[in-house]
Amino acid sequence: MSWWRMLLVLPLLGCDQFREKRDPGGDLSASGTSLSGRPEPVSGTSGTGQPHELGQLARTAHFSMSVREVKDCPLTGVHAPPKGRVITGVLVELSNLGSAALPANPYYAKLTAEGGRSYSAFLTGCQPALQGELVPPGGKTRGWFSFQVPLSTHRLQLKFSPPILKAKTETLRFALKR
Repeated sequence: MSWWRMLLVLPLLGCDQFREKRDPGGDLSASGTSLSGRPEPVSGTSGTGQPHELGQLARTAHFSMSVREVKDCPLTGVHAPPKGRVITGVLVELSNLGSAALPANPYYAKLTAEGGRSYSAFLTGCQPALQGELVPPGGKTRGWFSFQVPLSTHRLQLKFSPPILKAKTETLRFALKR
């Protein structure tokens, strides 16, 4: 195969948009609650222990995040999910607490269901979608992550792990209900 064909094929090998994956480390022991008022700060970093709940403000050394809403997003036509599946949207707010740009990209988010099956962000879904942007230090952004999941899936966990320049990867986890 010629080198230019390899350049066209290699990026596709890493594409996992339509693939379901097993995540053996998924901990779904906590459940979300309804959102009431402003998010309450959660002390400490996340990635260990119990996932945060809907409406809580979770922090790491470099960014903070809260999940404001979870809903199914009806799509029609060519964007409609296959029978037995639904597009689930997760509205998030991100703030950059660090000194480097924060990549606010939906593809750094994973939705994990009970049993360990995980789902990557989907191209279409709830609007306005969180755009793949670099949030400057001190900046904020808000938008929807969307995932195509089986209709029967109810207990979910959102994991967000953006790579940050010259920093160890930090992960925030949220327990969700849909």
